[in-house]
Amino acid sequence: CRSVAPVIDDEFAKKLSFEDVAELRKMIEGRIQREYDALSRVRLKRDLLDALAEQVGFEAPQGMVDQEFEQIWQRLEAARKDNQLDEDDKDKDETTLRADYRGIAERRVKLGLALAEIGRANGIVVTPDELTRAKRAEAARYPGQETQMMEFFRKYPQAENALRGPIFEEKVVDFVLELD
Repeated sequence: CRSVAPVIDDEFAKKLSFEDVAELRKMIEGRIQREYDALSRVRLKRDLLDALAEQVGFEAPQGMVDQEFEQIWQRLEAARKDNQLDEDDKDKDETTLRADYRGIAERRVKLGLALAEIGRANGIVVTPDELTRAKRAEAARYPGQETQMMEFFRKYPQAENALRGPIFEEKVVDFVLELD
């Protein structure tokens, strides 16, 4: 039982609902470009946040760090229970893990506060349209339950904050990147 690679021609493209092989190729190139752009953005954002973290010269409020650490630790404990710890963490003892993740929590809080201040100082806000699009996108992740998800957001407005935060962060990152 040997597999045979198909001939990539107009006939093959038509079987995939494309007009011709040129249209198929254009779609594939577009998808590859979008994936490359997304990965480039992730790398650029990481570099920006690393640079910002080096510049942050204030102590993170301990209560906020504790709260962030507890959220991280709960996810780590769930991953440990499901035997899905990251490879880097599997051989670490609990003291080392706690120290590592407390450092991550402190970094997140500092960066969150710094980004919030940059956004506030520059009038960056999440618009109602952006929030509505995010709610619809989140609801679409639950096929057949979109209406229930939208109702959930209406009943629990605080759930919008889980969507508002990442949108705001992306807008502040865009603002900072455009400064160059």
